[in-house]
Amino acid sequence: MVPHTWAQEMVVGKCTYGYNNQVGLDRRRPAVDTIMVMDYSHWAIDRDELSPEFNDDDSDIALRHSGRANALFGDGSVRALALEEIRDGMWTLGPAD
Repeated sequence: MVPHTWAQEMVVGKCTYGYNNQVGLDRRRPAVDTIMVMDYSHWAIDRDELSPEFNDDDSDIALRHSGRANALFGDGSVRALALEEIRDGMWTLGPAD
């Protein structure tokens, strides 16, 4: 393990929110549409493990708020998102990349 990083194996059980593990991998400032933290069943959101459609039975996105998940974005705003509003580009640091 690299010092000052987290490994998913270190966590046991469920969490309330997960952070986007793409944030912190490089020093770029996240785009305004980058999801930083959201309602999630694990502490780290691994973009490579997300379902392409986000709405299958394997999704760990936690729809706790009337069928929506709260998400904190790179600009500091918070929105409640339905699964169909979540796009792949929201997990990357660049704007919609």
